[in-house]
This record gives sequence, structure tokens and C-alpha cells, in this order.
Amino acid sequence: MNELKIAILYDSKYGNTKQLAEFMAEQLQEGGHEALLFRTKKTKPAELLACQPEALLVGGPTHMGKPALTLGKYIKKLGKLGQTSTIHKAAVFNCYTGDIVCDAIKNLISDALPQIEIVEKCLPIRTGGENAELWKEVALQNNWKEETSNFISNFLTVLS
Repeated sequence: MNELKIAILYDSKYGNTKQLAEFMAEQLQEGGHEALLFRTKKTKPAELLACQPEALLVGGPTHMGKPALTLGKYIKKLGKLGQTSTIHKAAVFNCYTGDIVCDAIKNLISDALPQIEIVEKCLPIRTGGENAELWKEVALQNNWKEETSNFISNFLTVLS
């Protein structure tokens, strides 16, 4: 497979999604791909598009049963800027404690960037627990690295 340039867009409140995004970047780089990390609060949508990625991984935490607001706003801004985007495919990952919001993130992408094909398989990773104190720690489930590696392998297969 040729080297791909893949942008990883994420939002993170307590560090779980950040850790997941960084691990994905490592996995992609080890596979010979260029992985670029974009955190919603630290980068602008124009910066992501300027890198001309071919694919996009989008992830965020669950906040009150929905995707984080900052992630949704970022995706909408991408849509306003990205009608001539180089991004062809996207996949979604999500950290959650009770509700899975992968479909909501997929819908945000579909609405903002309808020209992008969204991979059906997503990666919901359970974190912490129902106790709010556990959310404040990086508390990913024990097998998160294995699940994430499988998700990345599947995503790369879909891209080829």
C-alpha cells in the first residue's frame, strides 16, 4: 500500500481521547503512513485542510450523551471550508462511559462534508465508569490498544 496522509481530528476533556489519537498516530506511522494530529482547541480547520490529507479519523469524548460541542463546531467549520477537500474517506472513534455517540459524529461529518465516504465500522472505547471521578483519570479499558490496532487495520484495508 502506498503511503497515505491521514489527519486525526480529536477533542479530549480528560485525556482518554488524546491518548487514543496519539496511539493511532503511532500505529499509522509504524505502518509507513503520515499521521497528523489536530486537536479541536489547538488548531483551526483551515490548518487541517491545508495539509491535504487523503483520509480523516475523527474522535471525541461523550458529553451528556452527545459528542463534545467543540468537535461538532470544528466539523461544521471544516464543511464550510472543505468543499474542495482532498479527504475521501473518514472513520470515527469515541470514548464513552454510558452512551455510544459514534453515529452522531458520523452524522456531523455527513452533514458538513457529504462528499466524504464514512467507513461503517467505528471504534467506541469505554472509559472510566459511571462515577464522574473516574472520568478525570485516563481510564481506558484494558484491551483498548488491541481494539484500536484492529480498527486501524480495518481502516487501512478500506482505504486500499
